[in-house]
Amino acid sequence: MAQGKAREGWNVGKHYTVSDGELVLTLEEVEEGGYVVTSPMVDPELVTEAETLSEAFYMARDALETLRESRVDFFGELPLEGRARLLDRFPEAERTRLLRTLPGDERAALQKNRRGWCSKARRPTRSGRR
Repeated sequence: MAQGKAREGWNVGKHYTVSDGELVLTLEEVEEGGYVVTSPMVDPELVTEAETLSEAFYMARDALETLRESRVDFFGELPLEGRARLLDRFPEAERTRLLRTLPGDERAALQKNRRGWCSKARRPTRSGRR
């Protein structure tokens, strides 16, 4: 298959990058009409649909808020080590926001545990020791 051609059976719509000055979105036209809306720069997990540009911004903000709320709920139910591992998967701003939702003593314990987990995850040295 020649490079640059769409795979047979794949209908790839046009892509647009748009911003309202606060949020940058990527819109992909879909065959049925409307757009698939993502925002990889803000949150790679944000995916929603919209019919118009103004609806795209409304739906993206709503999806982003829902993602954040569900992360706080999920984050609070995890054991300490699970939280520490999960924190490393989020962008720095989201990490800070999640930590702010915790009581001070729990936040300190999590940060201490996270540092311990991160240091354990280092690659072995040439001698094979960590």
